Amino acid sequence: DGVIVITGSFSTTITSEALSEALKDYKDIPVISISGELTLPNSYSANIDISTTYSDIISHLKNKHGCKKIGFLSANPTKSNSALSRYEAYKQGLADNGFEYDDNLVLHGDFTKHSAYNTFVTHFTSREQIPFDAILCANDLMAVGCTKALKEFGMELPKDCKIIGFDETTHAIKNSP
Repeated sequence: DGVIVITGSFSTTITSEALSEALKDYKDIPVISISGELTLPNSYSANIDISTTYSDIISHLKNKHGCKKIGFLSANPTKSNSALSRYEAYKQGLADNGFEYDDNLVLHGDFTKHSAYNTFVTHFTSREQIPFDAILCANDLMAVGCTKALKEFGMELPKDCKIIGFDETTHAIKNSP
């Protein structure tokens, strides 16, 4: 009767255009895309507006924890709508909370813990080089990779740096801290 596609799950390995092409045989039935739009006839998408959520997270980090430099680990290289909207929501959240955007506080990965870990160990060699006191990651897997790298730098988490993921997956639930 129809197809439901968790489009965001494919965003690290395939573009939405390529996914649309792969699903073209389903053009005659409804295709529901979760977290991304497809270029198919008869396709519909369900997305969330994360701008309020990111603004609330940044407000919490600022007001509850006294964070002054909040970084972002993006998944922009994937060019997925989800990645780009999260990046824009981060920038808007900073503005909403009186912070200026600083490109030096933004790193880029691809929604995987491996890329997040590699991004950190490539950009930094010690805890003294970490320029932020909190980092918002584009998803939970990236937060897990970030956590591993920061622990290897000898950081005590969350005391030295707060790490926030996004998606509330089991990866985050099982991660410590």
